[in-house]
Amino acid sequence: DPPDATGVEVSERLAPADGGKMALEVVSVYRGASANGNRDRFASARVDDISRGYADFYRKRYGALQESAPLQVRDDRVANTLTVTEHYVLDSPFESIDAGTRALDVYADALSGPASLPKSMVRQGPLYLAVPGDYRHRVDLVVPQGWKARFGRESEEHKAGAFDYTREVKPRADGVALDYRMQVRAYEIPAADVSAQLQELRKTSDSLSARLSFDVPVHLDEQERSRRLNDLLREVMDGDDKRGKDGE
Repeated sequence: DPPDATGVEVSERLAPADGGKMALEVVSVYRGASANGNRDRFASARVDDISRGYADFYRKRYGALQESAPLQVRDDRVANTLTVTEHYVLDSPFESIDAGTRALDVYADALSGPASLPKSMVRQGPLYLAVPGDYRHRVDLVVPQGWKARFGRESEEHKAGAFDYTREVKPRADGVALDYRMQVRAYEIPAADVSAQLQELRKTSDSLSARLSFDVPVHLDEQERSRRLNDLLREVMDGDDKRGKDGE
């Protein structure tokens, strides 16, 4: 891309780690105007504060986590790109739907700006969209051995005068790859086109989130067995206490 090309590309990779936890690596590449804005941000704030904010962002999404490596920032002034790399260990990002089902919620945050809806859907004038450029968010999820996706391959596309949007979901034997991409061609949608294009923007915004559900082996993993054993022991102890009091 030329040095003035604008865009954001975020790649999240999640994979099993020791102790039943998940490792998360996030690589964000900012180009052009997006690089300039984030460069200014890093210049005006302490890296530790920014790192703490990034970690809190993923805690809200995936639950308890620890940073496994310091935040890395690589600034290429010639190409006008800024690359930020984060590393975390997630304690338990999957939701237990039942004994045989786990689910993970993901969101294409790199597209949240250009795909955001206006406060009012009734417009009289033009609608600002984003700085023209390529906005992309990829998620690569590797699941524990034996897990099977409960969803199939998906493809979605929305086209409008000011932007194109695609979403691909590709399950595989060891997990799934998701690829969201929005190519913005204009800063704003003309007033005459807002009504029609706003509908496509709404569909785009609605599709940025996904729930990935997996069938897990019938046998319980070590963490789940331990939790259930503790619950059983607690019930037995509570029962003994109650019988002891009744016999007094």
